[in-house]
Amino acid sequence: MGYNFEFEIKNFGPIEYGKIKLRPLTLFIGPNGSGKSYIAMLIQSIFDSHTRSGENMPVYLDSIINIISNEDFAKPYLNKFPDLAKRLEEFKSKEKIPFESIEPLIETIFKALYEDRLSQELIYAFSSPLDDLIQIGKESFQIKTIMGSYSASMNYKKGDKLILREHTPVNTNLEDDQKKFIISQLDKIDKPYLSSHSNSQAMLEFMISAIMIFGLRASEFLRISCRYLPAARSGIVLVRKKILTDEYKKNPFFGNKSNQDQLSGAVSSFIYNIHNLPEKKGPLNNLAKDFERELINGEIIKSVQDERMYPDIKYRYLDQCIPLHRASSTVSELTPIILYLKYIVKRGDVLIIEEPEAHLHPGNQLILAKYLVKLIRKGVRLIITTHSDYLLQKLNNFILQGAIKSRSCKDYLLSREVGAYVFEKSESDSYTINKLEVTKHDGISDRDFSKVVESLYEETVALKENLYSKEI
Repeated sequence: MGYNFEFEIKNFGPIEYGKIKLRPLTLFIGPNGSGKSYIAMLIQSIFDSHTRSGENMPVYLDSIINIISNEDFAKPYLNKFPDLAKRLEEFKSKEKIPFESIEPLIETIFKALYEDRLSQELIYAFSSPLDDLIQIGKESFQIKTIMGSYSASMNYKKGDKLILREHTPVNTNLEDDQKKFIISQLDKIDKPYLSSHSNSQAMLEFMISAIMIFGLRASEFLRISCRYLPAARSGIVLVRKKILTDEYKKNPFFGNKSNQDQLSGAVSSFIYNIHNLPEKKGPLNNLAKDFERELINGEIIKSVQDERMYPDIKYRYLDQCIPLHRASSTVSELTPIILYLKYIVKRGDVLIIEEPEAHLHPGNQLILAKYLVKLIRKGVRLIITTHSDYLLQKLNNFILQGAIKSRSCKDYLLSREVGAYVFEKSESDSYTINKLEVTKHDGISDRDFSKVVESLYEETVALKENLYSKEI
């Protein structure tokens, strides 16, 4: 949980401007259509552009292929490093490939790959070309990020490509264990392949792939996964068998990046995760079981009757297994959260949940808040979009509990662990992201909900006064 994550956004989707610093718990508050989901999906895309290489190699290789398929890709490097071609030729006769010989390429290659991979992730997540992600009436969007020790400033201009304008130089002064890892992987490169290629450019392309595949797999973000639970997830789970056509089954990432008529990447990845739950339960299974006991008074189970059939997900109450479509809305709505906790989420992950309170009675929302806090205490970083005043107030009580610092209570929040942001309409009819104050005495400022409550109260008072005057 020690990594620092910050994001600054300008003219992206409905957002005119916003600056966000992730905490163990980060809350997005605001009206429908204000851009909360947009920013949540953007954050997931940025995380995936850093970490998907360690989670899914085919996507990473795809990025490499997209770049080096250009016949002119290697030429700038050959021109910039005139002795490189000679050294590449020498590699064919060497037992080992010296890391120092290819180290100067890392910076340039990293920049090109990062631009390509983030572009792909954005197109995939939103199932939309980059032009469509620019705020209406604007010509470009800007994104600045801080991811641990790495910072980047990116710009996309309509009709152009995503440009990494400024970024922290890639640290080639790697720790000894990291460097040993990279070198060990380079030593595994198929020597017959090298010896069969006399063309320096072809060899360079191969070396570039090797550097980036094995080099970035040793990065600090390898173990961080960002998981996204979209809105309307219960409905998606209920109809997932209809969605999973043969076309989707052939593609491990369902939202085809070249076809904008497909599902958004957030939904596609969610379907993929539900469809491909691991055989073994994860480290948060015990927490998930407590969650089930308190909130649904039963258990969510999965079974596979046949290898050719989709996994079946049911609600088990006492000794009876009930299909999800016959279960209550509370059960079906909480099922995706339960499955993620049982099988997928682990300590150190970033978990994004849109409106976790959906379809829950206020009493159950309070119980839900307790388990969100338990997740944070387990080392999971949460990003929550919410419309619930009940959820917010209960979280405030956990902040007060943290201020009291009772030794007997394991469920608490510290004010510094919470970041809250309200999405508010600006004078230009777009939205800005504004930070809400979080203190140990008052918790999270609820000015967004307060405005609604005050408006409703004033309406009630006016109606009662009108009624009273007529009765007189």
